[in-house]
Amino acid sequence: MAESSNARIYRLWMTIQDVLGDAAQWPMNIKRLFWTRGIRQWGRTMLAAFVWTNGLNPEILFEWIDALQLCRDGSGVQHFRALFRMFTEGRYSRSLYAWDLTNRRYEYLVFSATVILIFICAYIFQVLNVTADGWFGFVLSTVQLSS
Repeated sequence: MAESSNARIYRLWMTIQDVLGDAAQWPMNIKRLFWTRGIRQWGRTMLAAFVWTNGLNPEILFEWIDALQLCRDGSGVQHFRALFRMFTEGRYSRSLYAWDLTNRRYEYLVFSATVILIFICAYIFQVLNVTADGWFGFVLSTVQLSS
């Protein structure tokens, strides 16, 4: 049986919060952007920077964008993809910053080993066409194996 759109949205929202932490701890403007349809250029940049800084797999974000139809057309999604590609290349590492939930302060988009690992995994799962649930299950099994 196919998952209803409300169930999909709920599942993705819970997955996002499982990875990033309780949304009550997020900056209000970022929380609002997660629910804003027709998100514009600066909003996409802020949301991508927040996701990058806090280690959310971009593929989960892309599923979220698709579920809520946050972008009016494909150009918005392409903008998100271009931003993540530029972040991966190290661009904007000292000109953009976002709220870091772990350190509870704004941090520049510094290129770290953790971020490299996350995006390598994201690319692999994109190639293998793995959903957010598959990604989260992989992370949980990896954590359990290393414990």
